[in-house]
Amino acid sequence: MQKHHWPAVVLAGISIVLLIVDRVIAVISGETTFITDDSRGSTLSTLTMGALLAGTFLTLGRVVHREAARFATARRSARLARPVLTYGLYFLGIGFLAVTPLQPFLGDEESLALQMSGVVALLGLTAVSLSSLVLGLAVIGRNPLGIGGRILSALGPAIVATGLLAVIAPGLASPVYCTMVVLGGTALIGVRATPTAQAESRAAIATPTSAA
Repeated sequence: MQKHHWPAVVLAGISIVLLIVDRVIAVISGETTFITDDSRGSTLSTLTMGALLAGTFLTLGRVVHREAARFATARRSARLARPVLTYGLYFLGIGFLAVTPLQPFLGDEESLALQMSGVVALLGLTAVSLSSLVLGLAVIGRNPLGIGGRILSALGPAIVATGLLAVIAPGLASPVYCTMVVLGGTALIGVRATPTAQAESRAAIATPTSAA
């Protein structure tokens, strides 16, 4: 892993563990925790979760940005999805960083300011989710993104499985399963990836010269 992977992997890992804890508690008790529901926590827990999410999204955006060369040999749909995913992650990170401290001053859930921030956050999450799905589908059969690409390729099946759970076992269904796939897959983009096309071409040019 490169230096830019470590913060993303650590923060994404913490977020995934917390989501698993929240899901287990929700399945057992029927109620979610402050991890996924701000109304169940204190101001301190809300600020803490907001800071964690902001850091997670910002470091994930940095990974996608820094690993741009890995997309050189990817399918066109993957290359088109990359900037959407990158800026969507940055947008969410900045949003959580800016809005979370202001929540106590925005009024209750019925206030226009809070509703508008919710709509904006939903748009950002939609952009990240859809671009991650496109990316995951694009690397099936040709994956230059390493472990991250393999994990993201499971996003489609995770969505299908979540839909089936919603029908046969609603108590177990949750969108956080897909969220965990996106977090883990994005954090590991480029890890143990095959060499880029540029590196391969340089090696091919250098080999005959050195042999001579």
